Amino acid sequence: MQNFLWKIICCLFPLVIVSMGCTRQDMSQQDLNLQMMESASAPVAAPPPEQKKTVLRLPTEDTGSRNPYSHANAKLSITPLLYQSLYTLDDDYIPTEALASSMREEGRAYTITLQPNARFSDGSQVTAQDVVASLQEALKYPSAYSSLFRSVESCSATENGQVLILLRQEDRNAAALFTFPICKAGTQSEPLPVGSGAFILDGSSSTRMRRNPFYNSYNSISQIPKDMETVELVPVTDGESLEYMLKIGVIDFYFSADAKADLYGYGSTERLTLNRMTFLGFNRSGSSLLHNLDLVQAVKKVVDKEQMVSYAYGNLAETVDYPFHPGYWSRVNGERLLEQNTPSSSSQPSEPGSGTAPDGTASQTEPLTLEETMARLGYASRDEDGFWVRNNWGNPQRLSLRILVNAENEPRQQMAQILVERLAEIGIESHIISQTYETYLQSIAAKQFDLYFGEVRMEPNMDVSRLFSSENAPRMGFEYNAALEEAAIFLKTGQTGYKGFLTAFSEASVMEPVCYQKGSFSYSRSLPGDFITLHRELFLDIQNW
Repeated sequence: MQNFLWKIICCLFPLVIVSMGCTRQDMSQQDLNLQMMESASAPVAAPPPEQKKTVLRLPTEDTGSRNPYSHANAKLSITPLLYQSLYTLDDDYIPTEALASSMREEGRAYTITLQPNARFSDGSQVTAQDVVASLQEALKYPSAYSSLFRSVESCSATENGQVLILLRQEDRNAAALFTFPICKAGTQSEPLPVGSGAFILDGSSSTRMRRNPFYNSYNSISQIPKDMETVELVPVTDGESLEYMLKIGVIDFYFSADAKADLYGYGSTERLTLNRMTFLGFNRSGSSLLHNLDLVQAVKKVVDKEQMVSYAYGNLAETVDYPFHPGYWSRVNGERLLEQNTPSSSSQPSEPGSGTAPDGTASQTEPLTLEETMARLGYASRDEDGFWVRNNWGNPQRLSLRILVNAENEPRQQMAQILVERLAEIGIESHIISQTYETYLQSIAAKQFDLYFGEVRMEPNMDVSRLFSSENAPRMGFEYNAALEEAAIFLKTGQTGYKGFLTAFSEASVMEPVCYQKGSFSYSRSLPGDFITLHRELFLDIQNW
């Protein structure tokens, strides 16, 4: 068979060469004129009509329940399509009104006025009683609505139809807490409560949704392209198959918090900076050499965040200097706020931690040199490898630090390796201790490290006080610092500015922010170009995979 095909090719080859040799010069002028006339008179083919996408296929868990409260931790949540909230958060975690039209703040009390034309999918009006019932239902699930659970003291409907929410503390960014789904009162505990989102389930089907005829969009974040009439829900039992389902066209949309996800070539992919911070933690207890603030500062100087992040994440993370989401920090003009002096008043607390080191000693006005720091610690010389050593009963002993990492997190191990190399450049020996996740957490709580790379999901209202509380700091391996906790609380309540907090944060030196990671949103090329821009909040509940 192969010989026969080869003979056919050999016979055709001379004909191809001859045809290639014929040029326009071999044709008569009359033939050319006829050809040009035929080309000019030939009708121009109309471009094919643009095919608009009317059906969106999304992955979801086939749980038999769509309750947004009891299933708030579902990895594939479609809650934003079925339910609206008082406020929504944009890509930079800035709150925008949705069902709320305005909010009045009076100390710990927040009075919210609702949109007058807001309707549920059954046509009934969204009322203050619905908001109260929804908030009370959300508070039954503290693990899913942890920030809300810690913050809210009470909620009630006023006589004039407004919502009154009383928080335990004032919060300069309280609106970011009020992003819980709103359901019709009386249905909030049902498997499918009545909502006001852009879509509703189509009759008795649990895998098909159609447009909500009473839907009103109150901001650009929650707009759905007008041609998108139907949403098909594709049941998924194995999260690892999602990438493959996108590649073969079974689903149109996929989100991954895995910085190494390779989704290019199968659709359009965009990045979103998540509210997850990677940081370098310091053991400031007496059991570590890093109890010495000058040594901590020496270590900080060699931390090359750009090199670490580039090596570990490529362009899939964003370096930071402060413990706030970089988009949020930019939107609130953080750098400009740092230049402003904290307003003073008779009730204004003094800037906590100013001029005092965490161990109670006076802060150095002029930082010590590396040699001076080492000499004070007893390391007065270097060995043949260039590492600082001290005389230990006649035997030279190196200054050595332990860097703890989670063995299951490859990027953090890579960053730790960079840190080992940078510390060696200034004569500090360090060793990476790689442990399984559970053992790693135990070692952090027991402060069995000098340095460690960790990760924390930040609060949506940018409240950092929980990180440094007397309850939570020990779990994170931080030496509790009352001045730092106080500064974080004052920042939350508006009693001090960012400058006051960051002064205390720098002096405590329990952690150094490194970067915020990015997630990958990949979607079919057949979707409208602005779909992701308008709906990046769709599957943020799965960012902790």
